[in-house]
Amino acid sequence: MTITGVVYRLFPEEKHRDFLKRRFWLQELNVKYPQMWELEMWHDDDVSQLKVFKEGDVVACDFLPKGRMYEVAGGDKKVKITLQCTGIKMVYRTSVSSR
Repeated sequence: MTITGVVYRLFPEEKHRDFLKRRFWLQELNVKYPQMWELEMWHDDDVSQLKVFKEGDVVACDFLPKGRMYEVAGGDKKVKITLQCTGIKMVYRTSVSSR
């Protein structure tokens, strides 16, 4: 799956026990009702790809939806969905920030 949009916000890298993660928000383009998406890049090689991008850049992101079930208080179960960005390409760089 692919989303094209404007990099709205880049968050700092997060170091976990056995991997590195970085999140970013992407606002869709060219759709009637644009959505804001939170994508994550995992592991050193993927996270390092984000270093060349800035807020306001228009990019195309390939991603995989990932889901996991977890239990909350009282024994109820919930599902958390994460969008793992598996590739990112510059479409064009704007001179103005999208924020």
